[in-house]
Amino acid sequence: MIDPGGDFVVREIAGARVYAPDGSSVAIQGDVGVGCILDKALYLEHLASKAAEAGAEIRVGCDVESMKRNDSNAGRADGESLFQVGVRPGAGAGSGKEEGFEANVLIGADGFNSTVARRFGLEEGGERELIPCVQYHMVNCDFADDGVAEFYLGRTVAPRGYAWAFPRGDGRANVGIGVRGAPAKPYLDRFVEAHSKMFGKARVIGFEAAPVTVGGLLKRVVADGVVLVGEAAGQVVPLTGAGIHSGVAGARMAGLVVSDALAEGDVSAAVLERYQRDYAARWGRRIGDSLKALKAVEKLSDEDLNELAGLLSQDDVLDLANGLDISRVASKLIRHPLLGLRLARALTG
Repeated sequence: MIDPGGDFVVREIAGARVYAPDGSSVAIQGDVGVGCILDKALYLEHLASKAAEAGAEIRVGCDVESMKRNDSNAGRADGESLFQVGVRPGAGAGSGKEEGFEANVLIGADGFNSTVARRFGLEEGGERELIPCVQYHMVNCDFADDGVAEFYLGRTVAPRGYAWAFPRGDGRANVGIGVRGAPAKPYLDRFVEAHSKMFGKARVIGFEAAPVTVGGLLKRVVADGVVLVGEAAGQVVPLTGAGIHSGVAGARMAGLVVSDALAEGDVSAAVLERYQRDYAARWGRRIGDSLKALKAVEKLSDEDLNELAGLLSQDDVLDLANGLDISRVASKLIRHPLLGLRLARALTG
């Protein structure tokens, strides 16, 4: 059993099933590990609570109005503060009067539309690839097995993406879709309508939508006194769009490096670069290989996906999805004519 240390884990998942367009599927179960459905809002509250307990000052409902760097410091953190930041409380969060803060390091954990990345030249034009995603929170769902997460592929289901149904227990579920090149919500509505056994009596009680970064790591995630973490840095596994594990790992690495840099009084890019190297060493290949897998899979027709479902084992699916041992999967596929050979070349290219 999982002991999360908080109430943000709403469901343990014992397995998963990935469906091809013709309804054939690959089951993922057994000793491959247990997954979890998180309540992200509660998870963020949990992190904020831990930060506050450690002495962090937290402001909610505020907008950053300005960020100015004192370039004369050249990354030194032992004199005048390196940054001046203007923050204005939003409606209901205070007087609305802009407040000024000083800082020696700015950590951009501000997501796919990172103001910090753009302001300090860490994101090149066109470098970030996004996939629009929408998700319903539903009740009265009827799952054959509410301990199994379900994924659905196919150009008619979700062009260059996938649909998902994640059971939360007691008939509740997160049901969503990510697509590229088309509006996402109509595809989600058609997906729900097409699965009347699961969703015939279900009702939508919540809705959320956001793009997700799927283009891999940004080339640069540090500058003098500036660090990007999480989705702002592209720390998302591209094929799945999963970013909590990879983002938390990045945040921890960044925190350790920034702490050392502040103690040394030198927060220059040359010192903070250690964080980028550490992250690349642990996650760079995994995210890069997952991007290769994404590029390969999104070119497949529905007929190709149907054939692929008969070739892949659960370990193959996990390795492709998570950017793990994709060379092993390529070696297996290369023995199959046409489709397998094309995919193998794409994965090893």
